[in-house]
Amino acid sequence: MRNSFSHKSRHFVPNLTLGFPIIQALRKKLPKVYFDCHCMISEPGKWVKELAASGADLMTFHYEATIRTPSFTVADIKQLCKEIKERKMSVGVAIKPKTEVSEELLKLVEEKLVDMVLVMTVEPGFGGQKFMEDMMPKVETLRKKYPHLNIQVDGGITVENVSIVGKAGANVIVAGTGIYKHKDPAAAISEIRRIINETAIIH
Repeated sequence: MRNSFSHKSRHFVPNLTLGFPIIQALRKKLPKVYFDCHCMISEPGKWVKELAASGADLMTFHYEATIRTPSFTVADIKQLCKEIKERKMSVGVAIKPKTEVSEELLKLVEEKLVDMVLVMTVEPGFGGQKFMEDMMPKVETLRKKYPHLNIQVDGGITVENVSIVGKAGANVIVAGTGIYKHKDPAAAISEIRRIINETAIIH
């Protein structure tokens, strides 16, 4: 099991949420839990050292936060991935709904610079949004090309729709509102796990 933390900066997205001191405090209490950190922040390279020091296991940055930065090149993205790995963290790259699975992104996977691709199934920034099923072709494309890649989905995932993402090829699921607003959160977690174990192409 992994704990997923979302970092929002009010720059890349209009909301503000958990910061590095909270992760550091939780790491002291939960030394063996896998910390998956989704960074919805501008200029992610500035925060690699601090996130690693706080105790993160995986740093996911947004592809859009790099390609929209003036003068940032594909070589810079590759260097960012290498810097994250040098800090003993795994690398995730997230893409928003309007971002396609580009050749540049695929090259990062092929060169083993990326350990996980996160396909957002809502616009990032706020919880409680409706799941966008039309994002599933991206998941299917990635799974077809990379049978053993970790593919994560985040946004509007519930017990009722999680089988859709599992069948498309996602094997790492982020569920927030779909659990916390469920009448029995523990039962929702168990059911999501069961469904993914039955439907996901890899586990």
